[in-house]
Amino acid sequence: MVGILSHQASGAAASTASAPSPPPSSALAAGGTLAPRPSLASRRPTRYSSRPCARRRTILARDPRRISDTLLNAAIQSRDGPLRRKDQTSLSERSPAPVVSIITPTYNHALYIGRCLNSVLAQTEPRWEQIVVDDGSTDGTAEIVRHFTDARIRCVAQSHRGIAGLGDAYNLALRMARGEYVAILEGDDFWPQDKLERQLPEFEDSEVVLSWGLAAETDAAGEPRRLLPDVGHLRRLQHMSAAETAQQLLEANWIPACTVLCRKSALLAVGGFHQPENLPNVDYPTWLQLCRVGRFAPVNRIMGFYRRHGHQVSATMKQDMLRNLDVGSAFVEGLDVRERRTLGLSVESAWRLARRKWAPVEFAAGRVALRDGRRRVAKAYFRRALRQGGSAVRLRAVVGLASLYLGTDLEAMADAYRQLRIHRETGELAAVRQSDAAETQDL
Repeated sequence: MVGILSHQASGAAASTASAPSPPPSSALAAGGTLAPRPSLASRRPTRYSSRPCARRRTILARDPRRISDTLLNAAIQSRDGPLRRKDQTSLSERSPAPVVSIITPTYNHALYIGRCLNSVLAQTEPRWEQIVVDDGSTDGTAEIVRHFTDARIRCVAQSHRGIAGLGDAYNLALRMARGEYVAILEGDDFWPQDKLERQLPEFEDSEVVLSWGLAAETDAAGEPRRLLPDVGHLRRLQHMSAAETAQQLLEANWIPACTVLCRKSALLAVGGFHQPENLPNVDYPTWLQLCRVGRFAPVNRIMGFYRRHGHQVSATMKQDMLRNLDVGSAFVEGLDVRERRTLGLSVESAWRLARRKWAPVEFAAGRVALRDGRRRVAKAYFRRALRQGGSAVRLRAVVGLASLYLGTDLEAMADAYRQLRIHRETGELAAVRQSDAAETQDL
């Protein structure tokens, strides 16, 4: 889950990103008290209106290297509200220092960055700052960001470093952050307007270091398609200890990055954001590190919208993303004996889980081999999935082997299952959105 700074895989090794020195662990217990906030009824999302000044439009028109006015206006006038006027007083000039620092890495997100920023401007909780780190975009992304004149939005432009520099971009923003809490919103994602207001109260418990929630996965146009993870899974993960959370995270990364809000002191305590060598993402390794210092608090509401499109890492770097399957075992190996005992982890169990996570990949490879008529290869893949996988994967492996021997059409069965799953996920998404709307209306 996971955003991008580049569409190109880097052959160079990416060492773990540098970050500020961790403070003493006592700093974690100190946070958590929030200043009183006005009621929801007295705080409505601020809508702004503006157009680029005439001089700016002239410059854009003359310089072919700059983004066109048509694309610029389409970006800033997205469905979540237009840009504010320059002569209006910024909310940041009327409100205290930011409570939340929002980190937004972006690369070539001109089609999406307008909705991303407008969803932050629409927040019912106004005490935020947004730090946009543009990785040398060539499509006018930085130009669009600069036209958002709210003083709470800052844009940091850097030369293109690619996906290998993703962790460094996150930690650059972390060093600039002034808020007590850090939220993640990559340039192609967006938020519901009450996201911050709903999640901040979770930190009144001083043991909580990270809050997350459901994400609505959308298509490239931003239309929701399904929930990540499913509601039942999130409910099972509520009220878990740090040790239980770590054990569950070793099985899979079920935390959507666009929903995360965490204590800055906790991030500093674990050395900032982590990007292990040759990995194209930051979120999963960082969540595992945060399990060492506190508890996670899931919120059973949609706390972010995760956009799927053809240019993000998960679509263009699938082979590199497979390296995530070994992140958990490497994390456990890096812990000392005392921490492993505290979290109830062992190197042996971590490697068993790693092998289990490879089982769905083996099954998928078997499907491809069977479809291509390579029956002996398919049989080998299905058998490995049957030996290594959990119950659901083993069941699929049995179906694959039966299809191999009986000559049934495995792809037709897979399509039928996919349609049933889509129907279930669509119904679940509709129910959650209806519940959210009803609760917001009651407030």
